[in-house]
Amino acid sequence: MMACCRWSRRALCGVIVLGAFATAGAAQPGPPQITRLVVNGGANLTTADQVTVEFHYTHPAAPGVPIPYFRMRVKPPGGTHLQWGRFFDTGGRNTFTVKLLPGNPSPPGGTYEIQVQLRDGGVRSSNVATGHVIRASPTPSALPAPVEYRIRGTEIPTLLGFARLRGYLNTSAPMNKGAECISRQNGGSWHLRVQRMVVPVPLVTDTLPVTCEFGFFKGKQLQYGWKYKSSAFQAWATQPATWSPYGPAPTGLSAAFSITVVPSGPMGQGEVVMTEVIFEGPPGSRWQDAFKP
Repeated sequence: MMACCRWSRRALCGVIVLGAFATAGAAQPGPPQITRLVVNGGANLTTADQVTVEFHYTHPAAPGVPIPYFRMRVKPPGGTHLQWGRFFDTGGRNTFTVKLLPGNPSPPGGTYEIQVQLRDGGVRSSNVATGHVIRASPTPSALPAPVEYRIRGTEIPTLLGFARLRGYLNTSAPMNKGAECISRQNGGSWHLRVQRMVVPVPLVTDTLPVTCEFGFFKGKQLQYGWKYKSSAFQAWATQPATWSPYGPAPTGLSAAFSITVVPSGPMGQGEVVMTEVIFEGPPGSRWQDAFKP
């Protein structure tokens, strides 16, 4: 009976050792990743001396479990980032309040940059996420003079894709029968194509030129302090077309506008290329800051 027990313990020990080797060889989880940072509830402007910071993240080491540690730092207008402090316990939360300039109840106006980093229980640190907010006094005169942000060339598809993810719609619609409207990326640029639909046996020969309406940045307003200024298009050399503004021009915080496109060639098809979009916004920002989350 004793020999059986000794044999059982040896067998059990062998199982534990094998399990240890299997665990040691398993792939280790990656570090946490901040996927989204929302400063001041998504509002671009504040008159307060502190703002809320909300972070969203992945936690590979413990999926579904709140991240245990975080730290933040602030860069004031025209200054440098404050030193990183120690990591603090999140307490299971993902929203905190940060002072724009610790010790100063009336920080100067301008753009503040806020950075956040997370750490899991295995001491793996996340990427550094960055957000911005503009601090102004209650009087409009405290707002810094706006500057232009020009988006050109290969940045245009990035702009339209980013705006679409934020809920700003781009649309295309035929303005007469037989028109087919295509808004698409072509290489590193954005093309607006109009062509006549092909039908097997046309009953009536339509001699009118086909026309399409293309709309941009519809459905939401820009952040406070931002303004759509203008856009530019040019005919595509291979299959040219003409374009003209259509409908009311954007006013206030709206960036929504439309154009019509009509093929120039005899084949009933043509394209224009979006070459530039200009916004006005606070200095020290990025054009991405113009769009509400």
